Amino acid sequence: MVDPQQGQYTYAHARDAQSRLDAMMRGNDEARIREVYGPNALGSFQVRPVACYPGHFDPMTCWFD
Repeated sequence: MVDPQQGQYTYAHARDAQSRLDAMMRGNDEARIREVYGPNALGSFQVRPVACYPGHFDPMTCWFD
């Protein structure tokens, strides 16, 4: 997850999450992405579904296979 693990940062549709990710990548240079997310971060971001708690949509986990 590139944002805090909270329902306000989850999206009902993959296209909305992808728009957010695209904006993040456009708005930051490669050095900033590496500084914030680590040296191997570039090329590793992807939109993935995650189970959320009903009602407030906080993700149940931040771990993926």
